[in-house]
Amino acid sequence: MSKPTIILATSNGVGMGHLVRATAIAISLKDVANPIIVSMAGGISEIPSYLGIRCEYIPGRDRLWMSRDKWDKYLRDRLVALIEETDAQVLSFDGAVPYPGVVAARSAKPKLTLVWVRRGLWQKTLLRFALGIQTSMMDAVIEPGDFAREYDHGPTSKRHEAITAAPVSLFNEEQALSREEARQQLKLDLKRPAVLVQLGTGDLDVNQKMTAALEGLIGWKDLQVVVTKEPIDKAGNSLVPAGL
Repeated sequence: MSKPTIILATSNGVGMGHLVRATAIAISLKDVANPIIVSMAGGISEIPSYLGIRCEYIPGRDRLWMSRDKWDKYLRDRLVALIEETDAQVLSFDGAVPYPGVVAARSAKPKLTLVWVRRGLWQKTLLRFALGIQTSMMDAVIEPGDFAREYDHGPTSKRHEAITAAPVSLFNEEQALSREEARQQLKLDLKRPAVLVQLGTGDLDVNQKMTAALEGLIGWKDLQVVVTKEPIDKAGNSLVPAGL
């Protein structure tokens, strides 16, 4: 019997959290299904050659190449085309809130099973008011485990519709690089201290936190600072404080 096709879609992000989680799930599914990763994250380009998993890149709405309503239709059409091509039975979305284009793809393909991989530890933002309606559109909600779950007092912590899973990690100790090998790959000095600053997505609030975090590093002797995106705001102004 042929293996079912499962599409693992992820939102974009400054970091790699959604994409890494989808990749870990795809690896675990390879023996029983044909996983396809669909993502708006640019890092997806590295996955096919390294792991042998089919991937599709969809430019995110943050590219501002089209209006939001046009982008939602574009996302829907890309997903529907992939579903029809592969006869996928399941579409999983890993992101803060499923995009309208994701929900619209399900409307176009009513036999499709739609799953939301929804992280816990939500902040009390306006997004919490969308939880009920977004959840009602899903066939299943899966909450990947967090080591800090006991400290989760956010909007999702009192809800009971999610299937709770163990923490999902791509890390494999047998395949991991040593500290020295990793630093060589990143072209970091082996003898100097190094700090990775990666604060997630957002605009003003995250920009302020980025500057504050960098200010806290001023004065560290011989420090190497690594960031996952150029430290500038939307206007192109540097977020790096003087003296760093």
